[in-house]
Amino acid sequence: MANYAYVDAELTKDIPGGASAGNKINAIPRHSGGLWVDYTFGEDSTLAGFSAGAGLHAASGAPLALDNLYETESYVTADAAVRYKKDGFSANLVVKNLTDEQYYLPYAYLVGGVASAPGRSFYLTISQRF
Repeated sequence: MANYAYVDAELTKDIPGGASAGNKINAIPRHSGGLWVDYTFGEDSTLAGFSAGAGLHAASGAPLALDNLYETESYVTADAAVRYKKDGFSANLVVKNLTDEQYYLPYAYLVGGVASAPGRSFYLTISQRF
């Protein structure tokens, strides 16, 4: 699976004392996208019920405020997943930001500020359907 988004969001009118028409909207990267590959092992395999996947997510920098004076840097992260599913039972292990890439995102609650993005994160989910 692959995806790409090009977003050219800009102000259409001046904001008095704030930003000029034509400035980019804050916290929105112009380019973003991802690539994900997945493989499910066949029923006749010794790994029947298992699947694995890996992918990349990338985004260009995003303005921190409507004045467009500063923006975050672009980044690329890698993710991976291993899953097992059989007879109503499933277990999923997902690792986000596999390489522990350090990058910053516009901070949603403070215009002009940044927040460190989460480092390497592990998510394990287990379920049983009856």
